[in-house]
Amino acid sequence: MVNPAADGLEEFRLFLEERLVGDAGGALPVPALSLDGALTCGAATRELVEVLERVGPFGAGNPRPRFAFAALRIAYAEPVGTDHVRVRLADAAGGLALNAIAFRAAATELGRALLGARGGAVHVAGTLRLDDWQGRQGLQLAIEDAARP
Repeated sequence: MVNPAADGLEEFRLFLEERLVGDAGGALPVPALSLDGALTCGAATRELVEVLERVGPFGAGNPRPRFAFAALRIAYAEPVGTDHVRVRLADAAGGLALNAIAFRAAATELGRALLGARGGAVHVAGTLRLDDWQGRQGLQLAIEDAARP
């Protein structure tokens, strides 16, 4: 039995490859990540997040502010839950730290990079959120992207 949809699948794949890769000089296009600012571990405070929350509610028309953090050290990284990666980031001096999590990232390139970079330096980008759990008040960076310096 012939499947008409499957007959054109290879042709469609070639069409997309030509359009996407051909225009980029052999490389797949990289999506841009817009940032609202850069912060240090010391500047990422609960008070800042509380002020930012007043700009909400956040959604498609009003995205949560995204910040970059440069040259932090991964103090530890571990898989948590079914597919998340929990990370503790420290500044270069090692005095200030920031809790972070990469949601649904354990099996992705981002998750593998975070887990494989324990002790190494990394630039990260993400959104800050209040993290009130079991009576403890804090904040957490939801990591969206990372890169080696």
